[in-house]
Amino acid sequence: MTIATSRARTAFLCITTTMVLACNNSNAPLTGNAADPLMIGSINIAVSTTSEDDYVDLDGYTIEIDAGRLIQPVGINDTVNIAALKGVHLVRLSGIALNCSTSATDRWIDVADDKTAARVSFSVTCGNYWDY
Repeated sequence: MTIATSRARTAFLCITTTMVLACNNSNAPLTGNAADPLMIGSINIAVSTTSEDDYVDLDGYTIEIDAGRLIQPVGINDTVNIAALKGVHLVRLSGIALNCSTSATDRWIDVADDKTAARVSFSVTCGNYWDY
């Protein structure tokens, strides 16, 4: 091996190592695998709607996770499962018609692990359109 070849290989290894270390971004997306400390779990969201004389919100509602980072439509009597990173998340129910109400539109939920879905439910009650 010549000195030039040896220096070229050394330079290549140094540059490659520097690039790998420089590109190791701690803010990069998480893979969610089991070795990852922030495992991906799930949030199970149930919505139930009751009404007087079938005055329901026909177009359904919207689920927002963490102030709009994820938006998912949901029916008036529906359940959705959403993948989420381990930790505490804000779940919001929006798009509620004026003649409908719920006790709380925002719920904090803790996704503890990837084995058990965190559960949250919303109960919506709708009244007569003409009363609003």
